[in-house]
This record gives sequence, structure tokens and C-alpha cells, in this order.
Amino acid sequence: MSSYPLKDLSLVRATSPAQIRQVWLSNQVQWGSTLDTDLWLDMADLRTHHDFGPGFGYQIWVLVPTAQVHDPNATILSAAHTFDRPGYLTTRDKEDTPVLKDVRVANVLCVFTPVHLRGHGYGKHLMKLLWEHFDLGEESTKTDFSFLYSAIGPKFYETLGWKTLPSIELCIPTMDDGNVFEFPTIQHSTSEPSPLEDITLDNLQDVVDKDISLLTSDLLSMATNRNNRYLAILPDARCIKRHLKEAQFITQRVFHSQKSINRVGARILGGSDDVFILWSHRPQVQLLLILRLRYTTLSQLQALLKEAVQEAIAWQIPAVSVYGVDGYHVAVTTGLLNQERVGALSCLGEFRTSGEMYPIELIIDEGFIWR
Repeated sequence: MSSYPLKDLSLVRATSPAQIRQVWLSNQVQWGSTLDTDLWLDMADLRTHHDFGPGFGYQIWVLVPTAQVHDPNATILSAAHTFDRPGYLTTRDKEDTPVLKDVRVANVLCVFTPVHLRGHGYGKHLMKLLWEHFDLGEESTKTDFSFLYSAIGPKFYETLGWKTLPSIELCIPTMDDGNVFEFPTIQHSTSEPSPLEDITLDNLQDVVDKDISLLTSDLLSMATNRNNRYLAILPDARCIKRHLKEAQFITQRVFHSQKSINRVGARILGGSDDVFILWSHRPQVQLLLILRLRYTTLSQLQALLKEAVQEAIAWQIPAVSVYGVDGYHVAVTTGLLNQERVGALSCLGEFRTSGEMYPIELIIDEGFIWR
């Protein structure tokens, strides 16, 4: 196939079933090569049509020849997927009082150019046009930020406007030389073990609501710093449920498990603090991914990580993956070290900027942002 000049290409939403099917079939080689086509398309349908609720529209964007933009069978040269997430940004009102601004964050994922079409700049051009869409879009669909994970290093997305953030990961093996991973004793810890409660769909909303309330207070405290801006992508319950729905599909349809995933985490009872852990079963990559983690003491952190390891063992998953935990806390509670993430570099883009802007810090970079 001869290449198309980039000036003759347009970015459009894939809206027809034929286009959506074509996108998923083309990227199966990247993310679903071990699945048969029907199963992969069923998973694709689950991801594409999951009901996030108002304001969480899932979109598939395709790069096509401009002459074919109205053709449901247009030649798709590259594709990317997006969905919106709610967030808070610290700022100040007219009276110079610290306040939080509601912002929209576009998650970008599944950026893919078919192998036989690579080398012509189609993927980069698609992302350039997608950036322009977010940056110059209509006020009614205003997007403030974009977040993505890069599996191809920092340079590609940095040239387009996204900035690479510190990306660390703790990986806890569930077994060590045939024995269950042994956590070290925390020196000088006098606290007694507290009872834990399972987090299920029945109490998930309560956990998340309390978490967002505490997160709001945390952000307002940070807002007193005039030299920085702080951004939080909110750990909305709808996205946690999406992780659960996909995990159920994979465990039952791909791994043919008869078990049902009944809990999505655990929380420590007692005390005034909200202390909990949320996770997602990802047997296809042999990980229990921690989605959200809130703790106050090192003893609490260790207790929650122990619970995650036990959950992974129950599902024969060999490792627990945790993003963004303080390195000292990791060393004391697990005896392990954080590692730099290579295949999932966090990248943040900010739109509609003008003039001198204060530095921005993403205060939570945890697994719930993943997909």
C-alpha cells in the first residue's frame, strides 16, 4: 500500500460497528494474541460499551484519509482510545482563597498503528491531532488534562506535549523459595493488629466517597503552597467497577475459573482514619494490581499488603504490583525496593495553557488510573 501525505489525513471518531470492529481486530496482535478472535471481540465489546455513567464517554479515534471521513469502511491508518475522568486542581478564587477546581482528564490508551503501516508517521500524526482536539475543542467539551501510560519510553509523547512523571512500582512475589513471602518485623511498632473488613460492591461506594472527601481536604491543605499546583484524578467507584467487570470476564471466560470475584479490597476497622486497599485481578499478566491504597501508619500499610498477598495466593497469582508508594515505607514494611516502571511510564499533558504557569504535581499515581 502506498503511503498517504499527512496533510491529507483527518482524525475522526469511530462510530460505525464496522470501524470499531476493524480497530479491535487490528490491535489483537498487540494485546490479545493468545485469544481466539471471537473471545477477543467479546472483551473488546465489554471495554467499548461499559457504562461509565454521565461524562465518562468511551471514544475510539481513528486516522483516515480525509476523502474517506464519511465512509464507514475507510482505511484506518492508526487508532487511539480515550475516556474522561473527573479531577480536582488546586487554585485560588478572587479573594485569593485556596479552592478546588473541577477538571476533566482524558485518559488515552490503546494507541496502535498496524505493523504494515508503520514508518510513515501515522501514529505520531494521530496523537498530534488528538492533542489539538483537546487543546482547541469547544468549551462545552473542554478537556483540561490528559493522562497516559507509555510503553515505548518517554521521547515519543514528550515531543507531542505530554510530560513524563516519576514512575515507580513495588512488586511483591507471593512466594519466595516455595514459601509464602515473609514480611519483616517493623521495629518499634507497638500497635496491635486491627480487624479487617472485606470491600465488596456493597460497601465500595462508601469507601470511595470517604476517600474522595479526605482527598479534598488533603488538596485544600496543599493549596496553601503558592508555588505549586496540585492535581488529583479522582478514584471514582465507576472505574473500580469497570476493573472488576473486566477481571470477572478474564477469570471466567479466558481462564475458565468457576470462582467469582467477590471482594475488591479490604479496609481496617476502628480508629478515625479511613485505611483501605483496592485491587484488580489481572491473571493475564500474572499480577494483582493495587488500584488504590490509603494508610496512616507503617503497620497499617503492611497489614494491607499482607491481605493483598493472601488474595493473590487464593487466585494463584504470583505477584502483587503497587504504584507510587514512598520508598522508605516500602523498605520498612516489605524489605524490598521500588523499581522504575519501564513498560508503563506515567505521562501528563495540560491543555489551554497561556502565560507563566506554576509547576503541577499529580498527587496520586496509582493503579486505578490504569485503563
